[in-house]
Amino acid sequence: MSTPQGAGVSCGFDTSGNGYSGGSPVVNGGTVGYLPQGTNWVICQAQGSTVTQGQYYNNWWGWTEADNQKRGWANAVNAHGGVNNGAYGNVPQCDGSHGSPP
Repeated sequence: MSTPQGAGVSCGFDTSGNGYSGGSPVVNGGTVGYLPQGTNWVICQAQGSTVTQGQYYNNWWGWTEADNQKRGWANAVNAHGGVNNGAYGNVPQCDGSHGSPP
């Protein structure tokens, strides 16, 4: 994946998939694409609705670019490591620059 808008922080994602037919969902008014399992870029982050997967849950969303070059939000519940409701590490706040996450 190229670095969207020339800036971002490298983050690991655990959800298996190739980024085209599956992986971590990227949403922007609905699912617009996927991030492949492994390292992807997150530009900024904001809190939104909580996503739950089994015993894990998170309300932090990162603005990113799916493998199909469509931009949107990826929930941190799909990111590698971290804690429940933990923010992406070293990723700046979006401060409304991309609207609000889901």
